[in-house]
Amino acid sequence: MPPLSKNHPKFNILYLIVILLSLTFPENCRAAGDLEVVITPSRTQGVAPLSVFFDATGTPSLADGSYLDATFLWNFDKDKTDPGGNYREASGFVAAHVFEKPGTYRVRLTVFAQGQKAYEEVVITALPFSGTTYYVADNGLDTNTGLTMDDPVLTASHALLNLAVPNTRILFRKGDTFYTRYVPASERPGPVVIAGYDDPNSPSDVAPVIYNTGVDNDWATIYIGSDWRIMDLRIRAGGCTAGGLGPRYPGGVGFGNSSHSLIYRLEQDHLSGQWIAPYGQYNTVAECHIHDVSGTGYSSGGDGGAVIGNWVHDKCEDDPEHVFRLQGGSRYFIAFNTFEGNVVNYDALTIRGNTEKVVVYRNQLDRVTGICPQVRNYYEEYQHHCILDGNLFIGKAHLPNGRQVAVGLHAKDIVIRNNIIYDYGFGISISDDSVVGPSQRIKIYNNTFINMTQDSSFYFVSADPACTDIEVRNNLILDNAGSTPLYTRIIRDRSGGDTFNGTSDYNLYYGSAWAPGMTLFCTLDLTGWQTAFGHDMNSAMLDPQLQSLVIGNAGFAAPLKTSPAIDSGDTVGAVLDYHGNLRDRNPDVGAIEFLRHAAGLPASYLQLLFE
Repeated sequence: MPPLSKNHPKFNILYLIVILLSLTFPENCRAAGDLEVVITPSRTQGVAPLSVFFDATGTPSLADGSYLDATFLWNFDKDKTDPGGNYREASGFVAAHVFEKPGTYRVRLTVFAQGQKAYEEVVITALPFSGTTYYVADNGLDTNTGLTMDDPVLTASHALLNLAVPNTRILFRKGDTFYTRYVPASERPGPVVIAGYDDPNSPSDVAPVIYNTGVDNDWATIYIGSDWRIMDLRIRAGGCTAGGLGPRYPGGVGFGNSSHSLIYRLEQDHLSGQWIAPYGQYNTVAECHIHDVSGTGYSSGGDGGAVIGNWVHDKCEDDPEHVFRLQGGSRYFIAFNTFEGNVVNYDALTIRGNTEKVVVYRNQLDRVTGICPQVRNYYEEYQHHCILDGNLFIGKAHLPNGRQVAVGLHAKDIVIRNNIIYDYGFGISISDDSVVGPSQRIKIYNNTFINMTQDSSFYFVSADPACTDIEVRNNLILDNAGSTPLYTRIIRDRSGGDTFNGTSDYNLYYGSAWAPGMTLFCTLDLTGWQTAFGHDMNSAMLDPQLQSLVIGNAGFAAPLKTSPAIDSGDTVGAVLDYHGNLRDRNPDVGAIEFLRHAAGLPASYLQLLFE
C-alpha cells in the first residue's frame, strides 16, 4: 500500500491524532522524569507452551500504591513472533501470558502515569520440547515401552506416575477414553507436557478423555507437579452434585503446591469441582472450557497466579455457589474470561481473604462481582489494591434476584474504570464493615452504566456514610427503563441522608422517563446537589446518544459523533478505554472513546502510534 500524500484527507486526520497524543504524553523513551519502568518476570525461558507472570508494581515512583492510578499497556509479542497468538496485548500492573510457540519474544510494557510515558522491555525465550515422548492408547499395555505409536502404554496412572520425569512428554491418543482414579503426581517436577496426538492408523478429531470413575472418595482426577503443561484434553467424571449433597464426584486437575504450571485448553465437565484459581506460585489456567461442575474457582493462598481466556458456565443446580472464587494470596491476573452460570443468587466473581494486587481485565461477568470478606463483619480479612478495568457486567433481568449489585465492595484502595455495567438495579455498592472497616479510597472512572429494564429501583453508586475518599468521574449513566423507577438515585446515601464522603464531577446523566427536578443525588436534584455540596459542577443531564444498546452489536455503548459525551471528561488515570484503545488528549465521558470511530481507523491503530 503506497504512503499517504500530505494532501490526502486521511493524512491530515492521522497527523492531528499524532500531535494531540504527543501533547498529552510528551515523553517517548525508556525512562521519563522519575518514571522508570521496572518489570519483574517470573522466568525468562522454558519449554513451550510457556506461561510467564509479570509484575510491574516495583516501578519505583509507583511502588507506594500509585500504580493503581497508572495505565500499563503490555505488548507480549512486539516482533510478532507468533502473529496468530491469543491475548497478545493486555493492561494491568500485574499480567501474564502464554507463549505457545517456540521462539524469542520481545515483551514491551508502556506505562502512562502522572502525565509521563515510559517503557521497558524484557526478552522471553520459549524453547522447543527436546526430551522423551511416550504414547498412551486404549489398545496399549502398561508393559509396553510407550516410546512409539505402535507400542503404547494403556493407563493414565501408569504414564503419569511412572513415566513422567523431567523433559518428558506424555501423549494420549485422540478419540480414546482413559478410565482412571486419582493420580497424585504433584511431587513430580517438570518440564512435563501432557497432550493429545493423532494416530494415522486410528484418526480422530475428538480430544482424548480422562474419565475418573471414583465416587465419594477422590478429590481430584490429577494433581500436576511444578513446570507441567496439561493441554488439549477432556477431563470428566460421572456427575455434577455438590459436595454435601452426595454422591460426591471427583474434581478435575489441581495444582497442589506446584509452581510455573499450566492448564491449557482443557474441557472439564461433570465434576464436583475444578479449582481454576491457581494454588502455589506463578500457575496459570488459560483458554479452558469448564461446565457442568460444582465448585469452580478457589484459592486459599498462593502468589502470582493467572486465569486467562476461560469460559465457565452451567454449574450444578443443587450447588448455587460462585462461578469463580479467589480467596487469599497476592498478585493475580484475571483477564479475558467469561464467567456465567445457571444459578441466581451468587457471584460471578468474588475476591475474599487477605488478598491484594488483583487485576480484573476485559472479562464478561454476569450477576455480582464482590470484593469483600468471606463472612462479613466476622472474619478479619482485608482486600485491597485491586482494579476492575474494561469488563462487561451483564445483569440477569429474567431470573429471580438476578439483578442484584454489579460490583459490591467491603475493601480499600480499589479502582473501577472503563467498565460497561448493563441492566442492574444497583451499579456499585460501597459498604462499611465492623472488622475490615469502612471502604475507603474508591475510584470510579469512565464507566458506562446502562439500565434497560429495571423499573422499581435504579442506583449507580450506593455508599454507607462511613465510607470515605470516593471519587466518581467521567461516568455515563443511561436509564432507559420504560417507566420512571419508584426508587431512583444516581448517588445514594444508604442511611437515607445526604452524606457522600467523596467527589463527583464530569459525569453525564440521562433517564428517558426522568421528570424535571427529580431526586437523583441522595435526597437532592442536580441543582440542589451542586448548590449544597459543589459536586457535579461540570456534569450534565443530556441524552448520551449511543450507537447501540444491544450487546454484541457493532457500536454497542459507543457514542455517536453528535454525542455530548465526546471530549467532556476530566483527565484521570484511565488512558485506555473499554476496547483497550488509547484515549485522546480530551477524554470522553464513559467507557468507550470516540476517536477511533470518528477517524475511521481500525481498533488497534492508536496503539500503533506509540510503538
